[in-house]
Amino acid sequence: MANNVKFGIFTPPRGLDWIYRTAELAENGNFDSVWMPDHLVGWGKKLDAIDPWTTLAALAVKTKRVHLGIGVTDPHRRHPAVFAHQAMTLDQISGGRLIIGIGAGEAMNLAAYGIPYERAVTKLEEFLRVVKNLWTKKMVSHQGNFYKMKNAFILPRPSFIPLYVAGNAPKTMKMTATLGDGWLPFKRSPEVYRRDWEEIKKTAKENGRNPDEIVPGYLLYTAISRDREHARKIVEEQGKMLLIVSPRRMKELGYAPPTTKLDAHRLTAEGVGEFAKVKEVPFEAVEKSFVFGTPDDCVAGIKKFIDAGCRYFMVGILNPGSERDEAIKMFSEEVIARVR
Repeated sequence: MANNVKFGIFTPPRGLDWIYRTAELAENGNFDSVWMPDHLVGWGKKLDAIDPWTTLAALAVKTKRVHLGIGVTDPHRRHPAVFAHQAMTLDQISGGRLIIGIGAGEAMNLAAYGIPYERAVTKLEEFLRVVKNLWTKKMVSHQGNFYKMKNAFILPRPSFIPLYVAGNAPKTMKMTATLGDGWLPFKRSPEVYRRDWEEIKKTAKENGRNPDEIVPGYLLYTAISRDREHARKIVEEQGKMLLIVSPRRMKELGYAPPTTKLDAHRLTAEGVGEFAKVKEVPFEAVEKSFVFGTPDDCVAGIKKFIDAGCRYFMVGILNPGSERDEAIKMFSEEVIARVR
């Protein structure tokens, strides 16, 4: 179907044993990469969250083949020089296998900790330019709105660390086109994905870039089972939770969000009481942007995104822990193998 399509898998946000097990299954299966979220706060019934930067160093030692991804970090919790240095070090430990996803940031990781995130998109653009310069130039002097440097450098300079921009809005999609090595959106229908990818390619050409330099990725939420109805129940419960915190995505899908107070980009403790409205998220919105069901169903759903332009799926498997291993193996052996 498409032998140039790649697949990564997200680990759970917590539980070192589960994280290690996911990496082991990916390494021994058909996955190309293992990804970790970069959150100070987890989600679901437990809010624990493991730091990806240190954990991926352990995974770099435990694996030999798969690439290691962070999806996604932000420009607010680290100075760009510290970020560039940490990433270079992790890339060294992994033997050049690091991939970084980065976006404008979410209030859930920032507001409660007093971390400022005003003018987030503008800050992200400057951050990316500074990081790329630190990785590629002998000496960096910079006078910007957020960062000032004089004769700064990072050694050793990495050969290449791809930066995938979480371009989910017009400004960050433009940033994907001008600065990104890859695109990593989420919660889109294939139709919206196609439209936005065409716009990114157009913007890239207008700015003198070859669109082929940008890898079109997608954070794909999925539930897989021999029993389609079982997968449906999993994705309905988890999918509604994931969509209610993304009111912009719901509007793009053609549905009015039950509330805007749970927007992850602005979410504070005051909004938590709104979670009762999750039941009001229509399942049709989940069906449009998530892939679920039997292996046949998942292959068919993924093909729609491939036809829309996607070439790298970062897979978030929603099956619960008791069946997670089997779901990962099934996806690897009966979906990825057939897609390729």
